[in-house]
Amino acid sequence: MYTHVPPKGVACWEGCHFIGNNEINEKAAPFFRKKLVLPREPLSAAVFVCGLGFHELYINGVKAGNSFLTPAQSIYDRTVYYNTYDATLMLRPGENTFYVLLGNGLYNCEIRTWDYEKAPWRDKPKLLFYADILLRGGRQVHLASDSSFETGESAITYNTFYGGETQDYTKPEDGEIRHAVIVKSPGGVLRPFPKPHVREQADYRPLAPAPVPIPAGKKLLFDFGQNMAGWTHVDAEAAGRTRFTLRYGEKLDAAANLDVTRIAPFVEGGRFQTDEYILDASHPIRDGRPHFTYYGFRYVELSVEEGELVKFNIRSRALNSDLQCIGNFLSSNDYVNRIYNAGQKASLSNLVNVPTDCPHREKNGWTGDAALSAEQMCLNLDMREFYRRWLSDIRDAQRPSGQLPGIVPTGGWGFRWGSGPVWDSALFELPLAVYTCYGDTSLLLENREAMKRYLDFCGSMAEDYVVDFGLGDWCPPEGGAAGHLCPTVVSDTATYFKMVKILALVSDLAGERADQVYYETLATRIKESFARRFVDPVTGVVKGNCQTGQAMALCLGLVEGDTAGKVLEHLCQLVRQKGCLDFGILGAKYVFEALSLHGQGQLAMDLILRKGFPSYRHWLDDGATTMAESWNRDSSDNHHMFSDVCRWFIRYVAGLNKVDFVTRTITFTPDFPSQLNHAGVSTGLEPGQFFCYWEREAGGFSFTCLVPKDFSVILVPLRQGRHIEDLEEKPDASGLRRNFFIKDPDC
Repeated sequence: MYTHVPPKGVACWEGCHFIGNNEINEKAAPFFRKKLVLPREPLSAAVFVCGLGFHELYINGVKAGNSFLTPAQSIYDRTVYYNTYDATLMLRPGENTFYVLLGNGLYNCEIRTWDYEKAPWRDKPKLLFYADILLRGGRQVHLASDSSFETGESAITYNTFYGGETQDYTKPEDGEIRHAVIVKSPGGVLRPFPKPHVREQADYRPLAPAPVPIPAGKKLLFDFGQNMAGWTHVDAEAAGRTRFTLRYGEKLDAAANLDVTRIAPFVEGGRFQTDEYILDASHPIRDGRPHFTYYGFRYVELSVEEGELVKFNIRSRALNSDLQCIGNFLSSNDYVNRIYNAGQKASLSNLVNVPTDCPHREKNGWTGDAALSAEQMCLNLDMREFYRRWLSDIRDAQRPSGQLPGIVPTGGWGFRWGSGPVWDSALFELPLAVYTCYGDTSLLLENREAMKRYLDFCGSMAEDYVVDFGLGDWCPPEGGAAGHLCPTVVSDTATYFKMVKILALVSDLAGERADQVYYETLATRIKESFARRFVDPVTGVVKGNCQTGQAMALCLGLVEGDTAGKVLEHLCQLVRQKGCLDFGILGAKYVFEALSLHGQGQLAMDLILRKGFPSYRHWLDDGATTMAESWNRDSSDNHHMFSDVCRWFIRYVAGLNKVDFVTRTITFTPDFPSQLNHAGVSTGLEPGQFFCYWEREAGGFSFTCLVPKDFSVILVPLRQGRHIEDLEEKPDASGLRRNFFIKDPDC
């Protein structure tokens, strides 16, 4: 029994027990029900629910709240989240019914690939419930979960996180009702689930409606025109008992049939991303949808297994955590705009409670993917609270030694494979992105001790300040996912250096001078070792002789002076010799930036818009609407790990570069690739919103920017030979507007 008395505004669990139903099929969704008679109208009513894995609360037959897939998955023996519902307007004098549906989610998951089936917290669904009701007249009424709650098997007779759901509309729900039993706690500390919650977003209709009637044996394919994370809503009627399935996928085979082979390699038992519905003439389906899972898809295959559908309507809804959009980019080039939009769609598809890698095959919180996408996500979405909560999960996962897993949450998987400096850098990169984009230091400071423990762990793995463990430049164009040209010892050590530099900054922000000096000294030693072991100062070749290694050395400041010039020269030589990009996800973050920082932005844009494999344009020409996991699209078609190109468009094409919130200065670095006639971007949170736009004109480019009134502007075109004319500065209703003309002898 919970007797914790919480601070104001947090749930009181006085008298509550976790309750469960151990009698029903483990894959069925149990319900829990309690009736409560109120003698008067409520003045206020708060209901607190911890329902694991996922839950939905209904009060008097109406769903409470507009969130889904809640609470977020976590490391349940460390942290358990609960939800708070305002039920004031849902209750009435007289009898009221509280009804909670529970689904398995990740809490009771049998997939063995990531050790979820043997997670120490794995168990059947369970419920902790508390209602705090204030009646007119001052009487307080409390309702706490205990064995008096009724329970049974709901109409959801099957639900798994990866397999899907079966809903039997003909099933009498009150068939076997029993009292709930007291069950053990999941073990973690109860914490309120913070915003953002998962919400339904955009609505999509199929490109062609369903012809009815649809007899048994008939299959129909619906194309929604956009790859997404989400589910479908269906309305269906039948003359007699009818059963149909909906299978979700993102690709078609050569015969135009749904093909899930690339995204279903880890399925056990054969069922993957499939909804099953059972209905009859007396039990039609009205707005049917899944409850405790979601899918990654563009296409949905309807198969009538028995009976006949006389009416059928389907639409899809995208799902993602409800994040405020704060940025936008637009240019004159349709391919550039579509690449940017594909990056944003892929990002949103993978922001469902945790930053996942893909919304279908894994739905795992891969740290490396999140680290690579962090800054572009912060420029386009308000990521502060989303990252704050997930970073707390990362801290929950961290071992006493400082080691981190490759996926978070984890049931124990990811420490032996899938981690390493590049992936683990999410602990550093996410707080840094929040600081860089919003000037918010809180996440850096909250995670400082965890960062220190992790760098101590790296130090224990280092030899001569060099580290070499974990994954590297994943998914290059050739050689398979691990066939990258850049040695992991190069990318690991470069990332180790970057993390140490970040912690030196954090130490400075925290006023910890001794720590700052320590990490600055450590960074110097790593840099010296990197140069000594990996860089040829005569030729400028970085160990591996590849685009990624050259670019990381340049972007991270691991080479300087004449050596940096030679490293750049060799990078350009490698790009021109190859004639196309030749890197994986790390190169996609560093190569374009390295080229732009040294006046070679045109070369970067040529790589991005190159016709044919491999390039971002190739994905679009090949039919993709989101970013793929691999350049040849032979696996997932909805990953965000290549999406840092969106940041490059913002920083080094439109030119809205990093903001110094301390000195209140912003530096604009526009570039003008030949494929574009104009480009613009806006980003930021009030009161720090920023905007810039350039347009090609005779003799050069007009450039306009808008910044908050207390900010100063520095304009630095990225190529030599351009002359800036400061034309006008005037106050604007929303800030300070500056107009420039940039003369270009080649324009």
